[in-house]
Amino acid sequence: MDPDSDQKLQFRRYVETQLADDNTRRSRIEGELDQETPQESLFVLRQSFESLRNLIDHLLQLPVCGLSLFNDVGNLVLREIVLNRYFRPFRLNEFRLEYDRLRSVRLLSLLSTVPAETRPLFTTAYLGLFRLLHCLAYVSQDTQGPIPRRVRVLLALVRSEALSLVGFLKNELAPKAGPKPLQAACLRAARDIARETERIAKDVLVELDRDRAAAARASYSFTQLFQTQVVALTEALSPGAAAGEAPFEQLASPMEAAERLRKDLWVFSQLCRAAEGHLRNDDVTSAEAVISSIVAFLGYFQDGSYQLLRYVDYEAFDRFSALLTELPWPPEGPAVRTRLIEDLRAFSMVLENTFAAVSRRAQLRGFNFDRAEAELLRDRFLAATR
Repeated sequence: MDPDSDQKLQFRRYVETQLADDNTRRSRIEGELDQETPQESLFVLRQSFESLRNLIDHLLQLPVCGLSLFNDVGNLVLREIVLNRYFRPFRLNEFRLEYDRLRSVRLLSLLSTVPAETRPLFTTAYLGLFRLLHCLAYVSQDTQGPIPRRVRVLLALVRSEALSLVGFLKNELAPKAGPKPLQAACLRAARDIARETERIAKDVLVELDRDRAAAARASYSFTQLFQTQVVALTEALSPGAAAGEAPFEQLASPMEAAERLRKDLWVFSQLCRAAEGHLRNDDVTSAEAVISSIVAFLGYFQDGSYQLLRYVDYEAFDRFSALLTELPWPPEGPAVRTRLIEDLRAFSMVLENTFAAVSRRAQLRGFNFDRAEAELLRDRFLAATR
């Protein structure tokens, strides 16, 4: 949790303990349990775990703890996780935009060409593979000293989630994947993941207590396995899409993602500035054409660069998307037109600030912005509505 949110939530909890009015206290507690943001959700989970830890610390002082007591405490822990809004690591198919996204330009472009009826299934497969790779990034590669308990938990989680992914590939994706070559590729991926996961469990994970380097070996083996399956699935969907040296690194290139996002942000801001200018000049016909271009570009943006944004940027983009959806056209009356002009101006500034922030990323250091290519993309959407 970031320090500012943590301090605010801690202070709110302190205020709740000082309230004498039961109705006010209950209202505040109910508001906290709504878990409207990931920060609040994590805070609630942490508070519950701290209470349970205190309970367990005292239970451990008993000479004997019965099996029923052990199970009841486990059920309480399980319930806290299942009831949590943002942190429920129990369903393979449950992904949240806050931390489950495909940050690959090539994969996003490829998925946009997959038929609508199977696209969600392939997207889920990719999200599952990248979630596993994300978990493995937290496994320490240090081979000195005892293995941290966190590493054991992460490797156990990866093994469990990998087997769940096998079931999804075999029972849900393969039967609906489409042509037989695609079905065969999905079944092959399921078989390879199951076989290699079993091998790692038998040959490597059993050595965790005796060999400090076993955790690093397991992490490396799992990482190679899932990266290979990402490449194999991509090749099955589009032969040649993952060709060349280091195919996974090419598919997941952060520089390519940053370049795509920077270009799309510039085009988006140019279209918004153009619409704003036409409205200020009372040229409603031209403004209508540019607004149509923005609507078309928004669909293109959401299929790709929207997934590359930071989570904190989503609110402004979602608010503007909702504005376009609800926008009456033509905007009647000076008040409505003035409000639209201000909305376009404000969102243009958001786009320009985000463009500047992306341009400062380390991946783009030394790479100049290709304005000519961006202008071609802008003109393509403008021409489509003329």
